[in-house]
Amino acid sequence: MPLPHTQACYNITSPLATRLGVPASRFTAGNRANGKITILRLRQPHEPWDTLLRAAFARRPGSARCVDFPCVSGVGARSGGVMIKSLGKQTGASPKKPASRVRIFGWALLFCAIAGAIGLFLPVEDIYRGARNHLRARPADQKVVVVAIDNKTVKRFGSDYYSRRHNAEMIDRVFAMGANRVFFDEAFSRPLDEEGDNAFADALARHPNKVYLGAASFASRAADGSLALVPMEKFRTNAKMVSLVSSRSPFSLSIAVRYEDKLRDTKIPSMASEIAGFGGSDEEMFTPDWAIQVKSVPTVSLVDLLDGKVPAASLAGKDIVVGVTSDANPDFATVVGQGWFPGVYVRAIGAQTLREGRPVNAGWIPALLASALASALLLRARRKRQVIALL
Repeated sequence: MPLPHTQACYNITSPLATRLGVPASRFTAGNRANGKITILRLRQPHEPWDTLLRAAFARRPGSARCVDFPCVSGVGARSGGVMIKSLGKQTGASPKKPASRVRIFGWALLFCAIAGAIGLFLPVEDIYRGARNHLRARPADQKVVVVAIDNKTVKRFGSDYYSRRHNAEMIDRVFAMGANRVFFDEAFSRPLDEEGDNAFADALARHPNKVYLGAASFASRAADGSLALVPMEKFRTNAKMVSLVSSRSPFSLSIAVRYEDKLRDTKIPSMASEIAGFGGSDEEMFTPDWAIQVKSVPTVSLVDLLDGKVPAASLAGKDIVVGVTSDANPDFATVVGQGWFPGVYVRAIGAQTLREGRPVNAGWIPALLASALASALLLRARRKRQVIALL
């Protein structure tokens, strides 16, 4: 018995068959009457119209259908290796129409829109930004100095909740050394020792409106402000408040800072906004430029400052940010490319970011629309080429 051959079946319209030059012997009159013809032939020898049909099928599924199956010579075949037979009779049912490119494009667009709305790929974006920031890493501008409540300070005072008389002494020292303003990364919402609290209040009175204390509304937890964290009344008299609100991205790969916060009916700027002199809405957040290296931010120990070991020139004309950096501090942040670091540095780097201009984050919608438009144009051009090829 001869070896099986492979045959190809095409289901096309009669006008197209005529244009392609398909010989009339390849189809029957009955098929023509329906406006459709079915051509079933051996692959060998190849003919020009056979190549065109195969190319059309590959480019546009549904315009020309191809079914390959083995056929023994002499069984259901005519001379020349051509057999005329209905496609439905060969398979017993019409083949399932393959998904069109338009349908695939629509589903892909819907998936991307949902993924963008829920931030599905935000971790991937954070990793990309971290790699980019690593390539464009640069030092801090040295305009903000962090006074660190570090391990050395905790060891001397026994805790990072020491008597506030030490903060009072520090305030007097830094202003005597020519510092511009002092910002505390702490709310001072609860009393400690009375003597220390009074000394701190007196120091604030000696430097009115030049010291800023932290606050947070926690509006996402309690919209009525019942959980708001604000300084004690005796401290608010001569000091201003700045917001400490920030937000971590999924998996803590990055951090964003709010421009301002709203405490009941009062809006207060974030510490970064106040230092930079840059305002914004309480509904908006910005991502600091994490290409600025945390390790390059000038830092001095609180106890070194109190002991007179810090040169006055290093603080003159600078804004001072006081915050806890000890290992026992729970307020640590992490950013791709920079690792873990104390949260006080978020304020310093956020301030430099705003000083250099408003960060622009167009979001995912413009990128989705641009990609959808480009894909639609490519799809339209491809379909136009297919029509030309078929004609």
